[in-house]
Amino acid sequence: MGYNRSGQRRKQRLRRNKRETMRLEAKAAVQAAEDAKGMPTKVVEKVKGLAKEATILAKQAVGKVEDAVQKVVKKVKGQAE
Repeated sequence: MGYNRSGQRRKQRLRRNKRETMRLEAKAAVQAAEDAKGMPTKVVEKVKGLAKEATILAKQAVGKVEDAVQKVVKKVKGQAE
């Protein structure tokens, strides 16, 4: 091709710029939607899962402590009699 490309370079530059702008706008829209929700959904799900697991562990710990206290009470009552 010769030097005169009848504006081909300019057209391509404008098209590239338009595609880049559209991509960045879409990315910003997704980010704004996530910010509006608060935290991303994966993080919320993970936190809920960890909270559930912590609750289960706490209940198990309480059960073990109750058993230990009952054993101590029985032992003390046995010595008192």
